[in-house]
Amino acid sequence: EALRPDPGTEEDFVIWNNPFAFTPGQMSKLLNPKSYQAFSALGKVDGLARGLLSDTKVGLSVDETCMSSSVAFDNGVKYRTPVSFLADQPRNGSAEPFEDRIRVFGKNTIPPMRAEPLLRNHFVLFSGRLWFPSAIVAIVALGLAVDAYLRTDHSNSRTLSVHWDDKVTICASLIVIALFSSASIVYLARVLTKVTKESQSRSVKVIRSGKLTHISVSDIVVGDVLTLEPGDFVPVDGICIETFNLILDEPSMTGDSVPKFKTSGLEAQTSAFYERQEAREQDPFIISGSKV
Repeated sequence: EALRPDPGTEEDFVIWNNPFAFTPGQMSKLLNPKSYQAFSALGKVDGLARGLLSDTKVGLSVDETCMSSSVAFDNGVKYRTPVSFLADQPRNGSAEPFEDRIRVFGKNTIPPMRAEPLLRNHFVLFSGRLWFPSAIVAIVALGLAVDAYLRTDHSNSRTLSVHWDDKVTICASLIVIALFSSASIVYLARVLTKVTKESQSRSVKVIRSGKLTHISVSDIVVGDVLTLEPGDFVPVDGICIETFNLILDEPSMTGDSVPKFKTSGLEAQTSAFYERQEAREQDPFIISGSKV
C-alpha cells in the first residue's frame, strides 16, 4: 500500500531491464510527504543499500559502469545479498561511469530552461486575465478614436488633439508596461539559469570505494553516500545513515520555521524507535535544499 503508484505516475514504477530492486517511483514514495511506511516497505537503511547495490560504509565503486549483477525486490528488502565493489565489465567496451544508475534513476541535474522568444512572452502576457481585457479596452478605445477622427472636422486641430490624447496615452502605457514585463521575464529566466548552473557546479563530499571524494552536485547518483557538515546545503533528497545531533533548517521546503533534529536511519529502523516520543519529532528523512 505504501508503494502504490499515484495516478499518472505508473510509468515511474515500471523500468525495463532494471538491475536494482527499486524503481524511481518507489523511491519517490519516501518523501513528499515523508513516509515511515515507505521507509519500512523498502527495507529501511539496510534494505535501501542492498536494493541499490550500494554500501553504507564504503559507498559506490569508483569503477562502476554497467551492473554485472541484479537484485530482486524481495531480496533487497528482506535478505542480505552480497554486493561486489569490483569494476563492472563494460558492454562492448563503451559503457559510461554509472551508466545503469543514470539510465534507471536519471542524473542529478535540473533541465535547462528553454529561452522563450520575446513575441511569445508578449502573447502569454496579454492572454492573462488582467492584460487581455485591458488590451481589448485599449483596442476599442483606439478604434473609437479612429472613427471619431474620420467623422470629425479636421479644421479644428484643438478638438482633434483632445480626441487622440487620452487614447494614445492608454495604448502607449500598455505597450511600455508590456515591453518592461517581457524584458523582466527574460532577465529573470537568465538569472535563474545562471544560479542553477552555479548550484550544479558546487562541490560535495561523497564516499566511493571507501574513500572520501569531492565531486560536483551534478555527478551525484542514486546510491551515493554523502557527508554533511555545518553550513552545508543539502544537494539531494536522502536518508540519514549515521549522525550526531544533526539539525536541518528546512522552512523553504516544509514551511516549518523550527529547525528539525534528524535521527540516524540505522536507529530509526529498529522497532524500539517507533515506540519513543522522539520519533514524532525526529526523522531520518533529508530534504534537498535544507541547510545543516
